[in-house]
Amino acid sequence: LAEYLDKAVARGELKIDDTLLAAHQLISLIHGRMIKARLLNYIAVPAPEEIETEVQAALFVFFAAYGVQTTA
Repeated sequence: LAEYLDKAVARGELKIDDTLLAAHQLISLIHGRMIKARLLNYIAVPAPEEIETEVQAALFVFFAAYGVQTTA
């Protein structure tokens, strides 16, 4: 994942100083509360829609932190 992020940085798509750290952060964001709740058997297997919502929210935060600001 860090190598993929390195390439995105090289293309000017992301602004990240430490892509290994950013990769770990992204994985943590995506796993978030749902994985922990499943591991502890607090929740049932989530529906695909719930997983999609979690992933989209994680990506929103990640791109807010590392996305390149463009002016229209």
